[in-house]
Amino acid sequence: MSAFSSQAQITCPQCGTSFEAHLYSVVDAQRHPHLKDLLLRGRLNLVVCPSCGAQGALMVPLAYHDPDKELLIVFVPSELNLPMEEEEKLVGKLTASVMENVPPEARKGYFLNPKRVMTFEGLVEAILEAEGIDREALQEAVRRQGERIQLLLQMLEAVEDDEALASLVEEHRDHVDAQFLALLVGMVEAAEEHQDKRTVQRLQRLRQRLIELAGIPPEAFPRAAHEAMYADLLRLLRQTQPAHLQAVVSQYRSFLDYGFFLYMAEQIEASEDQEERKELEVLRDALVELTERVDQDAREAVERASKLLNDILRAPDMDAAIAQHADQFDEAFLLVLSASIESASEQNRPDVVEVLQRVYRRVIEEAEKRLRPELQMVNRLLRAETPQEREALLREALTTFDAAGFLEILETLALDAEAQGVSSEFLARLHTILDQARSVHDALRAQ
Repeated sequence: MSAFSSQAQITCPQCGTSFEAHLYSVVDAQRHPHLKDLLLRGRLNLVVCPSCGAQGALMVPLAYHDPDKELLIVFVPSELNLPMEEEEKLVGKLTASVMENVPPEARKGYFLNPKRVMTFEGLVEAILEAEGIDREALQEAVRRQGERIQLLLQMLEAVEDDEALASLVEEHRDHVDAQFLALLVGMVEAAEEHQDKRTVQRLQRLRQRLIELAGIPPEAFPRAAHEAMYADLLRLLRQTQPAHLQAVVSQYRSFLDYGFFLYMAEQIEASEDQEERKELEVLRDALVELTERVDQDAREAVERASKLLNDILRAPDMDAAIAQHADQFDEAFLLVLSASIESASEQNRPDVVEVLQRVYRRVIEEAEKRLRPELQMVNRLLRAETPQEREALLREALTTFDAAGFLEILETLALDAEAQGVSSEFLARLHTILDQARSVHDALRAQ
C-alpha cells in the first residue's frame, strides 16, 4: 500500500511565517518501516519553519497498519474535539484509505473493527504492545528514562561548577550507563538540529567532564549519526586533491555546517600527532574560505535568478520569454520563484500568485521537454494523486517503453534518493510508484 500524504498550510507559531508541509495520514509497517521508525521516535509529520527553524511534530489523524500482526489502529487526536458523527466519518475514511490499497483477498475482519486511540502516547503504546512489549515494562522504561533526563539536566546545570558536577557524578555513578550516554548523544543531535550553539557547547563540555570524572572512555559514547557522517565527510575531504577541493565543497556545502566545524575542531584538539594537527588546521582554513566563496557564488546566482524572473514578468509574451531562457532555469531560479510565490501568498495577493504559479508551471514544462521520455513519465507519476491515475500511467509506460528498462530506472532513482537522504515523503512516493509498477508489470505479463 502507499504511504498517503497531503500538503497542508502551516503558520509558524513562533514567527508567523506561512508555509506548506507534507503530512502522512497512513503508515504501513510492512511496506514503509522507515515511517514506522519516525512515528515511534515522535518525528513523523515533523514540520520545520523555513524562516526561523522552529520545528515540531503535528498531531494529525492517522491510520497505522501492520498486516503481519493483523493490526489496524486509528489515531484521532483528542485536541480536535470532533463531534461523534464527524469522528466516525474520519475513522471510516482512514480505514477506507488503508483498505483500498490492500488486495480484496487480503482484507480480513480486523479492518471492520480498528483499534482507536486518542493520544499519541496511546498510539505508541498500542504499537509496542503489539510488538510484545509489556505495558508495565514500558511504563517502567518511561519512568527510568525520565529519571535519566532529570539527572542529565542537573549535570548540565552544574557543568561550569567542577565541585558540584563531581559530587553529582560520584552520587549517581551507577546511573551513568549506556542508556544515559545515548541520551546525552541524542540531546547533542537535537541541539545541533536547532542550531543551538550554546547548548551544544555545554553538552560537549559535559561529555568531556564525564570522561574525566567517571573514567568513561570516549569510545563508550554511542556514535551519533551526524558524527559518522562528519567522519566520512572529513575523510573524503582529506583525500581530495587541493585542485578538486572547491568542487567537493560545492557538492557537500549543506553538510559543512557549524556542527561539522565543531567536530573538526575536536579532531584537531584530540590529535597528538603534530603533523596531523597542522594538516587539519590548514584544511579547516581552506574549507572556511571555500565555503564563503560558495556562499558568495550562491548569492550572485540568486541575484541573477531574480533579474531573470523580473525580465520574464515584464516581457510582452511571457511564454516566449520562458522558452527563450529555458537553458537558464537552474536551482537558484526555482528557489527565487518559489520564494516569490510564498511572499505573494503571505501578502494576500492572489493575482500575483496566479501569475507566478503560471510561470512555475511553464518553467517545469520547459525543463521536462529536455528530459528523455522515460524521465518525463517518472515526473508525471510523481505528480499523480491517486492509485488509479498512477496505474493508468504505469500501463502506458510499461507498454510504450522497454518494461525491464523502465523498472530499472525506477529502482535506480529510489536507490539514489535513499543514498542522498531526500525527504521521507519523496522517498515513500518513489517506493509506492515502484511497488505499483511491479504489480502492473506482473499483471500485464499474465494477460
